[in-house]
Amino acid sequence: MRTVPSAWTAALASGSCTPVELYEITLDDETLYYSNSGNDVVFPIVGGATYSGIQLKRSPIEVSLDGAITEVTATIDDIELELVDKLAPDKFQGRTVTIKKIIYECRNSSDDYLLVFRGVIDSVNYSNGALGLKIIFNFGMGSLNATVPRRKFCQHCNYKFGDDSCGVDKESAANKVSGVITEYDSDKVFYDTTNLTQAANYWVPGMMVFTSGLNDGEYREVSAFSAGQITVRVPFTWFPDYGDTFVIYRICNKTVSDCSTRFNNYANYGGFAEIPKTPVV
Repeated sequence: MRTVPSAWTAALASGSCTPVELYEITLDDETLYYSNSGNDVVFPIVGGATYSGIQLKRSPIEVSLDGAITEVTATIDDIELELVDKLAPDKFQGRTVTIKKIIYECRNSSDDYLLVFRGVIDSVNYSNGALGLKIIFNFGMGSLNATVPRRKFCQHCNYKFGDDSCGVDKESAANKVSGVITEYDSDKVFYDTTNLTQAANYWVPGMMVFTSGLNDGEYREVSAFSAGQITVRVPFTWFPDYGDTFVIYRICNKTVSDCSTRFNNYANYGGFAEIPKTPVV
């Protein structure tokens, strides 16, 4: 979200304001300053640059799927040949263009502007006295972070368990418990009758990770649970010692049943449970 400069507040409230766009084209040896007002504009008033008024207009700013600004095309009409020479291909290609919006009546500070767009010149064309500049946004490459498609249309939940969209607090005491090995039958069956007092299969599906001992850091999926007893699907590398510590936590199998029954979270279910199944004739 962009914040309007505080100096604009009074002007916008009074309705006595003249918006102007300023264009800064940074070449190797100089920076060109232009405004779309048709008249020269000094910004800021004291010690600022003079933006030459020219017949300049631009296209709407294009936006990518994830909301990132991507490109804009600026057109300069009735252009002078001197400017065409300055923007010759070897001078403009890859050069930075910054577009700012100001209020003409509010030019006291160099901070009194909104950044509209910043990018590099990708291409230029000159025809019938008009110069067109295609400017590509490439600062931060934010559009590369978009997930496409946004969500898959499938019956199972799309969300990562515990993320902001899911909303479940997987670190809560209901979903994560620390324990201590008090007994074991094998490298797959372990006991802690003090901390694991939950109902049968409360931790299924779930994961168990040792936090001390020879198996420190190793994870295994919980395949069965009864009060005080954990069974994992795959044996740990080493038999534990009495007193080895572990953490057990619940995971979600991404179904409507798990989401609603185990976590009471159906309001945030990220799947499409009612997708029609393939008809059988």
